[in-house]
Amino acid sequence: MQIFIIAVFALIVLRVFEKSVIRHNYYTELGKKQYNVESIVAAKRGEIFAYDKENLVPLAMNLQKYQVLVVPKNTPDKDFVAAKLAEILGKDKNEIFAAINNSKPYAPPISRRIDKTQADKISELKLKDVRILPDFARLYPEKELASHILGFVNFDNAGNYGVEQYYNSILKGISGSVLAEKDNLGRLINILSGNNEAKNGDNLVLTLDRNVQYKVEGILKESVETMAADNGQVIVVEPKTGKILAFASYPNFDPNRFNEIAQEKKDEAQKIFTNPAISFGYEPGSVFKPIIVSLGLESGKFQPDTKGGPFSNTTVIQGYEIHTALDKAYGDETVTQILENSDNVGMTWVGAQIGKDEMYKGLINYNFNAKTGIDLPGEISGNILPLKNWRDIHVATISFGQGVLITPIQIAQAYSIIANNGDLPKLHIVDKIIKSDGREEIIEPQIVKRVIKPETAQSIKNMLLSVVENGQSKKAKIEGYQIGGKTGTAQIAKKDSIGYEENAYNHSYAGIAPINDPKFVVVVRLERPKNTQYADGSALPAFQKIMQYLLNYYQVPKQ
Repeated sequence: MQIFIIAVFALIVLRVFEKSVIRHNYYTELGKKQYNVESIVAAKRGEIFAYDKENLVPLAMNLQKYQVLVVPKNTPDKDFVAAKLAEILGKDKNEIFAAINNSKPYAPPISRRIDKTQADKISELKLKDVRILPDFARLYPEKELASHILGFVNFDNAGNYGVEQYYNSILKGISGSVLAEKDNLGRLINILSGNNEAKNGDNLVLTLDRNVQYKVEGILKESVETMAADNGQVIVVEPKTGKILAFASYPNFDPNRFNEIAQEKKDEAQKIFTNPAISFGYEPGSVFKPIIVSLGLESGKFQPDTKGGPFSNTTVIQGYEIHTALDKAYGDETVTQILENSDNVGMTWVGAQIGKDEMYKGLINYNFNAKTGIDLPGEISGNILPLKNWRDIHVATISFGQGVLITPIQIAQAYSIIANNGDLPKLHIVDKIIKSDGREEIIEPQIVKRVIKPETAQSIKNMLLSVVENGQSKKAKIEGYQIGGKTGTAQIAKKDSIGYEENAYNHSYAGIAPINDPKFVVVVRLERPKNTQYADGSALPAFQKIMQYLLNYYQVPKQ
């Protein structure tokens, strides 16, 4: 018996020696695995601001929320845990049970973005290996305002659409981790050394002014609804800097409700979230005419007072009959008068003077076959027919804005070139980036290249002024200011066959003010308005209201 006791004692001593000395590191690591846990520390996503005069107002901000994690491997009574969590979270018990009914050491969060009340209730249950960790929810306090510019953040904390997507890499920050001790109930009780701190995301300050954006969206909404249009867009540019002061699309959406919208309108959700002003092209019509005229002036083919004609109400080119919009014959006209009257037949003469080679080269120089490069996702480039495919009919139709596919943002860019003395400003929607350490990175204005000579740009501005003073854009006048602009009423091409739809049009207006020192370029586009025939009754009144507001808001002196 004594020998047996001695043997047992020796075995115990040997095991203690083995654990404490020989296999000390092994058991230390095993203990760490059982009683230490590495938890992810969420980075705070950068917030997004707009200007309000000189102040900043948030358009996208964070709310403190929490997430619930369960370690299936260490959860003894999974049915009980699932029932308790389902009761507090308002979820299906079977769904939670299915997620944790395994022996994995880790499972995705059972629930994300829960509020503090729910988190506290779960903590009070003291369930083994049920953890509550910090989380954030995105809040868009202005709801629909600038929704196509902002986009939204999905449940994986990734930006979708808008600046949330374009700048996702700097907004999201870098998650950290912390090594902590846990007690026998799985609760974190002591933070250990060596934790990796989270790096919060950078903040963005947009070029938008909240008040201007709000006003523009209101005018656009009213125009779309009054004219029974399918949709509409407005872009306001500061041409000297390329800053976007307002960028509106209607219908818009509430980014706080992105998931509900996606569930309710599955087939239409992508179209609802997509910014049509950069992602969908259209044939612009007569707003394109000043751009074509600038190519003739630039190449010396004619001057503003060069006479052509007499022009009839119709002309035939390669078997295609082209009419003036009002089916009126204008006779002899100067190039300026052709713009004033928006004479399609006169523009075919303008196009013929320029010729296909010069016209194609000029449109490429205007960057119509490329993206503007604005800092938003989903932009498409324009579509200019390859030169080898051009015939006389293409020269004719392109001269009055049909037969090319252009986005509204490209029209805004082209008019900014004219307003900015022939120089192409880099269009941008972010004004500055505020780093997580407080440093500011200013997005400096950038001139991409010179497109037309300053003298050409000045001539076009004078001609646009004449269109408002003497031509078909008299409704654009604003007392005390010189306004220049041009309407566009363009047929909509059939999607599945050659030709154009019956009684389906895009209405546009593009304008500059003040002409002598341009502060603003405004482009308005309405798709398929049904309550008026021409753009001077739809897009033009919206332009006039917006431009008048801008001149007053920014206190531009009267001339």
